[in-house]
Amino acid sequence: MIVKPRRPYFVNVQEQVSSAAKAEDLRLLDADIHTLFVMSASGRIERVNDPEGSSGPRLFFAGCRFGNVARVRYDVDDRVARKMLEVAAEEPPWRDPDATPACLGRIVELLSDRQPATIAFHALIFKLSNGLRHEHPAPIVRGDSPEGRQMMARFAERGMPAYAVEAGFRGVGDFWEPWCAALDAGEMASVAFAARLGKMGA
Repeated sequence: MIVKPRRPYFVNVQEQVSSAAKAEDLRLLDADIHTLFVMSASGRIERVNDPEGSSGPRLFFAGCRFGNVARVRYDVDDRVARKMLEVAAEEPPWRDPDATPACLGRIVELLSDRQPATIAFHALIFKLSNGLRHEHPAPIVRGDSPEGRQMMARFAERGMPAYAVEAGFRGVGDFWEPWCAALDAGEMASVAFAARLGKMGA
């Protein structure tokens, strides 16, 4: 049966805004997926989109006030993958980041049929605008600048400073392009870099 939607002569402005917001929020979730992961042509997760080529999660589930998206890793059994996506599709929009979606318990059960599964982590996704400016006294060094190349050459020759090693930087290969660092008295006080870099986002 095909149900044709009724076409109102007048559309409420709020409905237009909500429709645009819905399309944008769901587009951003899709952009996040294609930035976080390398995806197959069939829409399966092949691996994490990082320089180390890390293994991706068996299921990625994300939501917003307008709906949810779910993607499954390439090596999950087709029957299990299909069932998980069906369960995820029935979940109401995930609006509260402090609440665990009810469907995840059932999804963990389905995944545990072959090997034990756990919910690894959950986190908020933030949209940051390009070109933000903030007045500050700290000198900023970019990875693609002469100063940045000199800093990397110095680290490669002398080794990483102790504070950088404690923060997880074992060598210059751990500075993933593009990166920038804020300096304090010539030392790195803060570093930002693109852990995931894709065509749709970073």
